[in-house]
Amino acid sequence: MAVTKVPSAGIDQTTNFAFTGTVSGASDVALLKTQTISTGVASVDFVHGVDDVVFDNTYSVYEVHGIGLDGATAGAEIFGQVTDGSSFKTSGYRSITSQSVYNGSSAQATTKRTN
Repeated sequence: MAVTKVPSAGIDQTTNFAFTGTVSGASDVALLKTQTISTGVASVDFVHGVDDVVFDNTYSVYEVHGIGLDGATAGAEIFGQVTDGSSFKTSGYRSITSQSVYNGSSAQATTKRTN
């Protein structure tokens, strides 16, 4: 099989390409579970072993994305917690915290990373 090398200038992405065989490295992210919430709730849980949720050693990193989150009242907080099933984790994990606060008349945002 002939090997085609990509020129150092890259690939013209306006051209159509046909790929045969296996394309690897296209993405290192796999969607595991989606929860769609249509009305206000106090919490959303992703629990290992419940509703096809699996947290095990298959992946070294798990991400949770909240899209369209809305703290409907001034001073409301949106936050996440990690538990091993018996108590909430307070150390031993890495996180990036982004906080946006609206007090009814103005907004403020902060970001913090912990290792």
